[in-house]
Amino acid sequence: MIIVQQFGLFDLRIRLTTDSLCEDTIEINYPDHIEVNEQPVANFTVNPVVADMFEPNFTLFDSSHNFSSSQFYLDSTILSSNEVVELELSDTGNYEVS
Repeated sequence: MIIVQQFGLFDLRIRLTTDSLCEDTIEINYPDHIEVNEQPVANFTVNPVVADMFEPNFTLFDSSHNFSSSQFYLDSTILSSNEVVELELSDTGNYEVS
């Protein structure tokens, strides 16, 4: 296992050597073969923070960065993978948004 402490592009070099009586070695180089990205940061905001039965609408804004994909969940149901999601709740209660 190799642990990489920084992000960027890295070469991959493979060296194969036989352990039999005939000596044979091959070395292959793959430049920029491994890409390590920055650590992702998940973050979102909700507007308004509290909705009520007279104004059951709210908007979710994804302000995450360094990620390849994200999804909004309402309770355990996937809402969307869009960066901005507008919702209207049909019933009062407590909802978990993640």
